[in-house]
Amino acid sequence: MVGKRFAAGEATLTDELYVARIREVVDSLTDAQHGLLNQSYLTDLVKLEPKAIDIRIANLDITALKVKDKAKVADIRSAYGALTAAQQAQVTQLSHLEAAEKAIAAIKDDERNRALADLAALLDHFIETDDVNGPSVKQLSNALKQVEHHLNA
Repeated sequence: MVGKRFAAGEATLTDELYVARIREVVDSLTDAQHGLLNQSYLTDLVKLEPKAIDIRIANLDITALKVKDKAKVADIRSAYGALTAAQQAQVTQLSHLEAAEKAIAAIKDDERNRALADLAALLDHFIETDDVNGPSVKQLSNALKQVEHHLNA
């Protein structure tokens, strides 16, 4: 049934997860158990895997990605990496995966820079208002400004 949905272009993310789980089970078999498998089923699995990866990639909404999605994107990259070269050549959504990876990196960098700017602003406030005294705070503020400069370079 899953194979028919893939063939008809109607496979879902659940179907993809089913294919991934089958691969996990097949990979966990001993050589003796593996030899007992119907080879046509293995052939079908090999054919379905690139399509399944495409479905996972297509389900990534790049505009809504958050830092917490990093693991999901990394899992998809790992699954893609586990494919054979011939299977990888059949994946059509690779550029979308690469865009998602870049988006995650940009989000992470943006959040880090925002946090750094917030901290620097807070320290500047303390220094300007004399809420906190001592050279260590001024030194820390200068150090943070230097780090921010290097991050923006």
